[in-house]
Amino acid sequence: MREGINGFVIFLLALAVPPAARAGRLEVMTYDISWLGMTVGGMTVQEERRDDGAILRAIRVRSRPWVGTLYHVDSTVRCLIEPTPEGPRHTVSKVLAEGDFVQNDTLLLWPATGTCIWSNAVAQTCTTSSVPASAQDAVSFFFDLRDALSRGSGASGDYRLIMDGAAHALEIKTGASKKIKTAFGKTDATAVSAVSKSPTLFARNKPKDIWVAKARPAVLAVDMSTALGTVHATLQSWTVDGAEVKIGD
Repeated sequence: MREGINGFVIFLLALAVPPAARAGRLEVMTYDISWLGMTVGGMTVQEERRDDGAILRAIRVRSRPWVGTLYHVDSTVRCLIEPTPEGPRHTVSKVLAEGDFVQNDTLLLWPATGTCIWSNAVAQTCTTSSVPASAQDAVSFFFDLRDALSRGSGASGDYRLIMDGAAHALEIKTGASKKIKTAFGKTDATAVSAVSKSPTLFARNKPKDIWVAKARPAVLAVDMSTALGTVHATLQSWTVDGAEVKIGD
């Protein structure tokens, strides 16, 4: 389940497309997570654009109290982008607590120079490596992808992501559109698929049936195939600076 959450939350975080960005802006989206027809958890996604030019993106997944007695989940992934003399520095931190599994690691990435430093607090390791200048951390990559979807430009293609200190190949495809039922009413949505070409990215838990709203591209629903069956995530609320965002037809 933890492998699914790793890829699952990052993929959702990435495709949650906001209105045009501006400084001093806070966006918050909430999702319901269900399994076998029962609500088992919730997810909060947020992006804060600060007046100093820094951008903070974060996602937190928590199990419901009754589920936590059987399998407790409280995991957070953050990406902070700050300007530096060497170009923007991306700091991606993960603090995962899922059952008896814990993870605490940090990725520092300078895309302009291709410098990557990954530290694992649990294993007490730290590695520095060079990566292609075109590669990105997974969170920032998907935020760029969502911007492409919001502009209506082509998003399909092969990409390389930096996650846990290693490069991963991923293919994105956009497919047919149809009207689906959502918490915002019936909405025209486009199918998007993510196919891993890496042996470790989505190795056991794979995203499928991803639906993105056409009018204001945001992930409305995602099904994730896991060893325990299919897990569903559905968008429940979306606010920008406290004001509700309307996306239904």
